[in-house]
Amino acid sequence: MSQSFQEYLKTAKNTLLRLLKTPMWMMLLVSLCLTSLVFGHQTVWDLPVAVIDLDRGLASHFITRQINASPKMQTINSDNLDQAREDLHWRKLFAVIVIPKDFEKHFLRGDTTTISVYGDATSRLANGQIQQAITTIYQELSTQYNQQLLFTQGYAPSQAQVVLNPMNDNLTDLYNPGINFAAIILPGLVIMMLQQSMLMASTRSSIALYIAHNGKTPLHIHLGAMTGLIPIWLFLAVVLFVFWPAVMGFRQTDPIL
Repeated sequence: MSQSFQEYLKTAKNTLLRLLKTPMWMMLLVSLCLTSLVFGHQTVWDLPVAVIDLDRGLASHFITRQINASPKMQTINSDNLDQAREDLHWRKLFAVIVIPKDFEKHFLRGDTTTISVYGDATSRLANGQIQQAITTIYQELSTQYNQQLLFTQGYAPSQAQVVLNPMNDNLTDLYNPGINFAAIILPGLVIMMLQQSMLMASTRSSIALYIAHNGKTPLHIHLGAMTGLIPIWLFLAVVLFVFWPAVMGFRQTDPIL
């Protein structure tokens, strides 16, 4: 074994032992784990929303039942719009849904009608999920009504299905559409902190080697010091990308590697 390779291994070992003796890097692990606790609750499930039904017809009851059955929302019936807006302001609600008077009559006549949704735009993920769910429910109501019209015109169920839905579509998750805000925020935070902390450790090691060798650090010793950093940050990456997400229940659709 050449002397250069022995020095390379010795430098890597000394760097690793130094990091293990003074594990300041554990502060990174603890701080990121504590930071992620705020995302521990599955915040895009059972979002409290107030439903103010001014029509109280079959169509409005259908919408209310579908909202309550949605895993994204938890219905809170209310008759006071001002109080609901106040609760929205104080973050007790994520949205206020108002079904207008005579909604069913206008809907059946084909008139333009509007379901008002007051959302908290500061919670962009939750607000988007609520809007998507309301749109889906309204489309389902329209589909059922159009089906009844087609049946009365003599269409068979299969024929009505082709008219209403001529194309079958399948949705595939491409990124990481998790059930909480951590799916968007936490991965970027972890990557940034790991990159910056390893860059700082590499810089400090380079400065120490520069001083110790009077500005003439051999390449194999410099590579040895950098190699000694890898086990620590590999351990951090495994904990923060594999172990901790599993403990917190963060959904991961991308392969671990």
